[in-house]
Amino acid sequence: PRADAAPPRRRPAGGLKVCGIAGILDPAGVRALFEKHENPETSASTQVQLDAVINHMIGVQVLHKHFVQTDVPAQARARAKELGWAA
Repeated sequence: PRADAAPPRRRPAGGLKVCGIAGILDPAGVRALFEKHENPETSASTQVQLDAVINHMIGVQVLHKHFVQTDVPAQARARAKELGWAA
């Protein structure tokens, strides 16, 4: 291992299973990113940068699920109808 490499880290719960639910992201790209992150030859500074990329990917997935994949206007119309609101 490199002198500046991070100490061995335990694989996060689920490990590379995340690739099975890559959603809108490219599964091969997600897998490659996690493999690079978990590689013992990857420096600690690179792992920190990859952590930021992984967090961004999670955010993209969450935002897509809540605001793109979900029909927010339809939900708003349904809720307004439930409350008896009319335009």
